[in-house]
Amino acid sequence: MKTVCLFILTLVVLYNPKVQARDAFPGSVDVLEMADAEYTINHDIVLKKKNPLKDINENLESYTLLMKLFKDYQSHNLVLANELLTKLSNNKTFSGDDLYMIKKSFDIFYKLNSKMTEFGTVYQFKHSTMSRTFASPEIKRPMVKSHLIWLSSNLMVIDHMTAIHKIVYEKDGSFRRIFKNSVNNADLSAAEKLQLKELVAQVAEVKDTVESFKFLQQITLVRSIEAELRASLSGDTNALMVLDEVIANPASKDIAEGKTKFELRAFGLEDAAVGTLNKITNWLSGVFGNIAGSIKWRKGYLFENKSAIDIAKSSLRPMDIILEKTPFILTDKLIPGHYGHVAIYLGTKEQLLEINMWNHPDIIPYQDLIESGNTILEAVRSGVRMNSVEEFMNVDEMIIIRKDLESMPPDMIAEQIRRGMDQMGKPYDFNFDISTLDKLVCSEMVYIMFGNVSWPTRYRVGRPTITPDDIAEVLFYKNTKLKLNKYMISTKRQTMETLNISNLADLYEFELRAENGGVITDPQDSTNSFWKKDTKCYNLEDSVTKELTKTCRTTYKEYYYEEVGH
Repeated sequence: MKTVCLFILTLVVLYNPKVQARDAFPGSVDVLEMADAEYTINHDIVLKKKNPLKDINENLESYTLLMKLFKDYQSHNLVLANELLTKLSNNKTFSGDDLYMIKKSFDIFYKLNSKMTEFGTVYQFKHSTMSRTFASPEIKRPMVKSHLIWLSSNLMVIDHMTAIHKIVYEKDGSFRRIFKNSVNNADLSAAEKLQLKELVAQVAEVKDTVESFKFLQQITLVRSIEAELRASLSGDTNALMVLDEVIANPASKDIAEGKTKFELRAFGLEDAAVGTLNKITNWLSGVFGNIAGSIKWRKGYLFENKSAIDIAKSSLRPMDIILEKTPFILTDKLIPGHYGHVAIYLGTKEQLLEINMWNHPDIIPYQDLIESGNTILEAVRSGVRMNSVEEFMNVDEMIIIRKDLESMPPDMIAEQIRRGMDQMGKPYDFNFDISTLDKLVCSEMVYIMFGNVSWPTRYRVGRPTITPDDIAEVLFYKNTKLKLNKYMISTKRQTMETLNISNLADLYEFELRAENGGVITDPQDSTNSFWKKDTKCYNLEDSVTKELTKTCRTTYKEYYYEEVGH
């Protein structure tokens, strides 16, 4: 039950309206923005506990506001859960936005759920029960309202748990395990661990309450005297709204029909088996990766190359994507594709001041590191860390990719940097699985920080992955917002050559073609774009001589840049 509670509570909070409404889920239900929701919870929803019966009307006004907010999130979360399930059913991987929001939305629902259970606890009828006389005009309304708050708060929490469980826990094992991973993240902060512990206790108490005979008895009673209660509460809009919830809530209907248990299967054995296998493969891959990574036979040709370092430092801007090649390390021979590593440039103090990020709460803890020259954020075998340009350039080849940030509002840039800093200290993911949140592979950093970009992903050994080359190839997509800023390469010490996009296109087998895919007739035509070249060769047998002749055929395909929600 504990695992189920943790999972359900995390899934309930999948939505971060501030980012999702703009970027990730077009067509989803519109709800309050995150900032507005947090302000409402912290400032507008006030529970007076000293004399709750005396202050029932003021508390009821706050409670109905909480109900509306809770139901807004519940409606959206059900839509969102189905959208995510559809993605998996169509063999699509979750975007960086999807994965990041799973974890970051925890805080908003923690506050919602805590407030809901707090109201239920304050107005819990421990020693008395409501009887049929509660509907008579002589009975004071505060008692009726108190009882309705207790019933409705518990019903709303258990109903949400049940509805989400049916969509996610029961329909798709991989879907379930992704969310379990986000909940059981070993890298949670002390505050997040405390929140989880509190939520488990809260939900366990709610479950025990709604399964009790007393609760069943009271739900049955309210439903039987509904008309009398409506007459008694006539004119009290807030109280009638709570009564409506008690009557219409799906869990209330289930209880009235005799349901006494809300069992939520944990699927512990199945998921433990998969988790154990993943741990084994991660360990084996880690041992092999660490051994291979330690085998180096020289330094990179761009290492301590003053000209190259000066060019890099003068070219780099915050949020630039850096890819590198190290053919002198054994792991480079084993990683698929050309580039073996990718990182994000955060910026110097001066650059972060320019974009108003230097004094941001997520940057302040790392100001000393940044001022000492550690301006690059990367996931390496030892975990997510910050590195200097000088150390990073122990490579033979490096490209700098820049996304068009001018079209992005400042709050989105701040959000991307915040996402990156949240990864600090996480261990390396030797399974290379981008659907997990507790560990990180280098390319996943880009995938999460630029979460609204539809990056190309593919399944390898049954896991969704993205490589540095997958990121680089987006440079050649139609209408891409990524641009090649610098391309440096060296084939011997203290030399350096700068190349251009055409050289990189040759590397990835992209070719400039006319708009219709044919040969370019006008080099200045703005509709010319890169098309992926695919050459297949096969042997044809001559029908007379029986000799084999090699024949090759080249086809071209155009890929389109997309951002989720646009």
